[in-house]
This record gives sequence, C-alpha cells and structure tokens, in this order.
Amino acid sequence: SARRSRVIPINKIFVAEIDYSTYTETQSFHGEDCITSGIDYVTTEKIPVVYTLSGHAETAPSETLLNYIDQASIEVKSLSLIKTGSVPEDADCILIYNPKYDITEDEVELLKNYISEGGNLLLLTEAIGASLENLNALMETYGTTGNNGVVIEKDASHHVPNIDYFLFPTLKI
Repeated sequence: SARRSRVIPINKIFVAEIDYSTYTETQSFHGEDCITSGIDYVTTEKIPVVYTLSGHAETAPSETLLNYIDQASIEVKSLSLIKTGSVPEDADCILIYNPKYDITEDEVELLKNYISEGGNLLLLTEAIGASLENLNALMETYGTTGNNGVVIEKDASHHVPNIDYFLFPTLKI
C-alpha cells in the first residue's frame, strides 16, 4: 500500500518441524495465515504498538510469542521508563516479560497513571516474590497477587480435555 509493505519469506509459508517421536521432518503450510496477516498489515490505518519494559533483566520474549505478535500486525518496541521518565504517546500496551529485578516506585506511578488513562498492561512472569515488592504492589492495586503454584480451571469447557492446566481463553470483542 502507500503506507507500508511486507515481504513474506518462504520459510514462513512452509514451516519445517521435526516430529521427535518418529524423527521425521514434516512441513506445514502457513501461507493463508501469512498472506491474510500481510494484507491486514498493509491496509490497517494504525498499527498498534506494544512496548516491552526493559531495565530489570527481563527475559527476551520467545520467538513464538514474537511471531504471534508480528502475525497480528502489532509493532514491538523497547521501553526503559527509567531513561525516558514517561510512557510514549503511541503505547497501546506495555508488556512486562518475566523481570528478574523489581521496578522502581517512580515506574509504579508512571504505570498506574498510564493504566488509569486507559492504557493496557500485560504481565507475563514466572512468579512475583518478595524481591519484587513494587511490582507486586502495582498488581495488588488491580486486585491481582502472585502465588507460587499452578492455576487449575475446574470448568472443563475452558481447558483441553483431561489437561486442566492448558486453558482456552474466552474472547470478547
């Protein structure tokens, strides 16, 4: 389009995977997803931007997660609130991905303000322990606390049959 373009590499259209139970290679066709995503990317008026918080020894998002984000035509940028002192105007969401060190009290205030003005926050973490007091306090503001353990869904309609820790989301648009 006049705004942007996208090139789809062949290895995204035909994806090779190894079946370790038989040690054979299989190829999957992902062309329809790639082409649909590409059309969406070039025709969408505004591309959403997700900022990944940095500065706390966060784990890098997995290649799988980044592929899903890319396929959804979402731009990913890095954000250090300590350096910038503010959340960028174009931020549609802030992703905090498994930080090893706590956020500062100033960052807590910036994130609270961002969320109270309609911003979105996605926290993906292994655990929130005592060493992450500020992050835990931020999450408690929104009724969320961290506990060590596994979440089990008792309603069978929300999980894979016989595997009650693989959950199906309920999507509302």
